Amino acid sequence: MAVKLLPKVTGLSEVDLAPVRKVLTARLDPTPTKIDDAIEALRVRSSNEPQSLNRVLLALANFGRVNQAYQLMDDPQFQPLIAPDVLFRPDFASIRADPRFMQIAARRGMVRYWRESGYWPDFCISGEVRYDCKAEAAKYPS
Repeated sequence: MAVKLLPKVTGLSEVDLAPVRKVLTARLDPTPTKIDDAIEALRVRSSNEPQSLNRVLLALANFGRVNQAYQLMDDPQFQPLIAPDVLFRPDFASIRADPRFMQIAARRGMVRYWRESGYWPDFCISGEVRYDCKAEAAKYPS
C-alpha cells in the first residue's frame, strides 16, 4: 500500500522513486541480493549529488552493513558531507556500537565538545555500546 502512495505523497518521478521502492522491497524481504540492489540504486542516484550519499549511509546502517558504512565514512570526499543528525538516528545504533564511531565523532568535532562540556551522549551512558566512550575518544586528539 505504501509503495502505491509514494508518487502522490512525495511528488517524485518514477525514476526518483525507483531506489526508494528497492529499499522498501529489501526491508520487506531482506535477502542479500535485494539489499545490495537497494544500496546500489541509492548510490547510482547519489552520483550527481554527493550529499545524498547520506541516504546510502542510512541504508547501510538500516541493513546492518557496518563495515560498508565505515568504508563510506572513511572516504575523505564524503567526510565533510556526513549529516550529523544521521549519526544519531535509531537505525545508526549498530554503527555507534562499534568503537570506530569515536573516530567519526572526533573528525566532526563532537568528541571535543563532549570532553569540554562534560556532557557525553546518551548511548555512552545507557549501555548501548560495549566500549568505554571516554577511553576510546582519548585516542583521538582534539
